[in-house]
Amino acid sequence: MTSMGGLLRQYGPMVYLPSLVFSVGEGAVIPLIPVIATQRGADIPTAALVASAVVVGTLFGNVPAGWLVGRIGERLTMAIAGAVALLGAVAAVLLPGLAWFTVAVFVTGMAAAAFALARHAFMATRVPLAFRARALSLLGGSTRFGQFLGPFVAAGPLAVFAAA
Repeated sequence: MTSMGGLLRQYGPMVYLPSLVFSVGEGAVIPLIPVIATQRGADIPTAALVASAVVVGTLFGNVPAGWLVGRIGERLTMAIAGAVALLGAVAAVLLPGLAWFTVAVFVTGMAAAAFALARHAFMATRVPLAFRARALSLLGGSTRFGQFLGPFVAAGPLAVFAAA
């Protein structure tokens, strides 16, 4: 691998694409958290507190995520974090009540922390030093683009299913 193009071909399918998909999902869900919380009986300040569970989960998830990456590796941690995030989203939809919804949002935040830490560790250890800054910058850009795109991707299904 001697060029940035080679780097993209090598890491695109295993890092950039999953990061983009994860971020699209995250971006699609985050704006809905306060809406769902109010539908489950929360007032506005409580809905804001429930929405903050994502960030608090991320904060609390960083140390266990670091331990997990060190113990089982970056790829497996990313896969587990993706599965846990999916389970958290399913639990948020299926479990009744505001308390369970808040727990599911918190767990999703922890999974997001593990996914982010694992993908950064993966890139930092495998990308040659000459390309590392650009590779990590592209990783951050794919994450931001996915979070930007997420609400637009969610808008279509919401328009179809919320009207029903």
